[in-house]
Amino acid sequence: MSDEVSESNIGFTDVGSWEECPTAISATAQGPLTYTGNTGGALGWKVRGSLLADFEAVAYALEPSTTGNPKWGECKTKEGYHIIMVEGRK
Repeated sequence: MSDEVSESNIGFTDVGSWEECPTAISATAQGPLTYTGNTGGALGWKVRGSLLADFEAVAYALEPSTTGNPKWGECKTKEGYHIIMVEGRK
């Protein structure tokens, strides 16, 4: 990943809980931020092929986890930088 992502990771890894991430990311961001508003960042249930390829590769490689003990991944797509956590699979 680029230096910009690495610098943002410093803020992310210093966060005390998953819920504090949006604040930490905002504090270290070097460009515009977008957030999926009322869904709290949740994308809902998705099927293979419905997401950007780089995003999907990371999402499907992750094990499902919870915000109490998150397993997260990161990627950069044409839409920007993403921190991804998978909560479950059907």
